[in-house]
Amino acid sequence: MPAILAKGIDRGLLDSGKSYTDDEIVKLIFLSGFSTKTVTSHISGRGVGLDAVRSFSQLAGVDFSLELLPSNDRQRIPFRFVLVIPADLYSAMNADDINTEAHPQDLKSAS
Repeated sequence: MPAILAKGIDRGLLDSGKSYTDDEIVKLIFLSGFSTKTVTSHISGRGVGLDAVRSFSQLAGVDFSLELLPSNDRQRIPFRFVLVIPADLYSAMNADDINTEAHPQDLKSAS
């Protein structure tokens, strides 16, 4: 979160004299061109990513958001992506092959 906040302030998107909630800060990652990378590559750092995913999802009628999970670690805050899929779109997919419920034991630590 500190890197996102710092980049938001650096780009003039946030005021350095104001306090922001984690939810307010994390919304920046959905802005076109926003990246915390200092060096770009052909894969990352160009700020093309979640904004494109969200836009494409919205075109399909899918609500795409990010939900922060409780944590005391300010450097590595766990989160999950939340997709709300319209019933007709969900029905059009092969629902038998989709696991509709995530279980904590299915999640692997990134550390």
